[in-house]
Amino acid sequence: MSDSVREKLDDIVRAPIRKGWRSHPCTTSSWDVTKGGRKVYSYKADTYTVRGEETIPAGDHFFDYNISVLEGAVLTIDPGARLFFASLCGIQVVDGKLVSRGEKNNKVKIYRMRGSLNGSAIKFFGEKETSLLRHTEIHGEEISFGPENNLDHILEYSPELIKLNVAHVDLEETTLFMGEYCNEAINLTTRSVLKMKGGGIVGGKTPLGATVRGISGIGSRLLIDGASFKDINGDVFANLIDCSTTVRSSTFENLRGNLWGGVFHVGKGTLTVTDSTFVKDGSNSMGGVYYLAGGTIRSRGNTYEECFSKQGGVIYVLNGSAYFGEDDFLSSRGENGGVVYVSYTSKELDGGRVELISCNGNNNHAKMGAIGYLEGGGLIVKQGKYRWNLASEAGNLAYWRDPAFVAFEDVNYLTISPNNFAHRRGFIGPIEKRRKI
Repeated sequence: MSDSVREKLDDIVRAPIRKGWRSHPCTTSSWDVTKGGRKVYSYKADTYTVRGEETIPAGDHFFDYNISVLEGAVLTIDPGARLFFASLCGIQVVDGKLVSRGEKNNKVKIYRMRGSLNGSAIKFFGEKETSLLRHTEIHGEEISFGPENNLDHILEYSPELIKLNVAHVDLEETTLFMGEYCNEAINLTTRSVLKMKGGGIVGGKTPLGATVRGISGIGSRLLIDGASFKDINGDVFANLIDCSTTVRSSTFENLRGNLWGGVFHVGKGTLTVTDSTFVKDGSNSMGGVYYLAGGTIRSRGNTYEECFSKQGGVIYVLNGSAYFGEDDFLSSRGENGGVVYVSYTSKELDGGRVELISCNGNNNHAKMGAIGYLEGGGLIVKQGKYRWNLASEAGNLAYWRDPAFVAFEDVNYLTISPNNFAHRRGFIGPIEKRRKI
């Protein structure tokens, strides 16, 4: 963030004023913040309601009030506009339509102050209209309250930058900068549809271990095409529950998760990923890229390079099915399962299944099972080439304990030792044809 932007945000902190676009909010709301049953802070915010068609022109605009876009109304933001919102303030689209008309060399920029009381920068409610943000930047909190109103001791992180609730939104070449104190970039709930073409999400300085996510979705549809996601620490980048998600031609770099998946946590629903690149993504515990708790993952034509996790350098499967076709696994690593880890599951679950069809795996490493480690479930590896994969203890290709099946068919592999397959009862020879264990 430039010094000039910081100075303008400082102005909002020191002396909130209404100028530029509108100066007559119509309603006032107030909030009390309590801690230990005691009120520690009170805040008031006004709301200006857009009821027809209105435009925010190019230039700088400062808001210490909310903007509400109601049914039948259209709010347009012209190229070159910069919007600065004070704490608790932002844009709420309720069955109306927001159109941000940024241009490649003249973007719309929206800034939200840091503050524990912040609401979403933009909220969308209702599916009657599809809003569009083109060549727009949305910036999370990068400046604190002034010393007289410092709320850091109350809460650590602020809500999402964009929230959809039964809403349809298209993002084209739009980038979200999470800043240091934003806990989510995008939140989708209940039948929402988000299409993201180009642009992406950039993380801030959030420490590893924070409860931070790039995207959270429940019962929604998400389409990502040609986007870029980089440098985000948190519990997982995208937490998707009962969602239908499609990812094409996108890049995921240096995304770090705490437990269940470095990039995608899938619980029910489907995730389809094609022609994308994952570089140096990882998890502290399970699944460097994917954690599958239910549903289906389909991956084709992707590259996974230097991904890592304690269990499953690329994927950890608890329940559900994962299909990989014509993917490249390069230099990924895990203590157990350099690429794949299939967990033992209880009788209440169906168990996990992973298929690697016509894939290539080179220079992947693990303590046991450089390509696959199975506590239970099943693994099928068919065709493909696997070179110089190494397990320091057992299974340069695979190690299993109590799986439903393991099958290798027409696999071309080259390793530096004969220790290619192993199970808990000792080593066995290479499996040349499909064989059920």
